[in-house]
Amino acid sequence: MKQQTPPDISKLLNDKSLLDKTLCQAVRQALRQHKRAGNPIAIWRDGHVVWIPPEEIPDIETPDIQEGHCP
Repeated sequence: MKQQTPPDISKLLNDKSLLDKTLCQAVRQALRQHKRAGNPIAIWRDGHVVWIPPEEIPDIETPDIQEGHCP
């Protein structure tokens, strides 16, 4: 069996575009799961924790990831 070369972690961590895209995908997945399960999410707003009920979690199905924005 051929052994695979492990990914170069330093190179991956230095790819800011890839990191942004991956984090945005993870956030979208977590929000979808919370909404589907009927669980609220906590956000930080004006120096306080605010709970957002599942019905108010925005739909984030858009595949576009704009630079600097992670819906």
